[in-house]
Amino acid sequence: MNLSQKRAALSDLKEYGISQRRGRVLLEVSRSFLRYQSKNETDPLLEEIKKLALKYPKYGYRMIHSKLRERHVVNAKKVYRLYLQAN
Repeated sequence: MNLSQKRAALSDLKEYGISQRRGRVLLEVSRSFLRYQSKNETDPLLEEIKKLALKYPKYGYRMIHSKLRERHVVNAKKVYRLYLQAN
């Protein structure tokens, strides 16, 4: 059972009157899993990294970062993380 299935199963259990704590124990998931909210704030930057990577296939994340710095204020570590995600 993957995480999205466990999340759906937990919401189903709540409909049957089983508490969140008890459902967590039954499904063997942590408390932090229940409270986690995904942040998806980097979509425009990710799209731009993908475009630059396609335009310059030999460039690594450092050169992509220098190209992005011409237009944006962006951290190299963030570019590295998104560059790995894009490839």
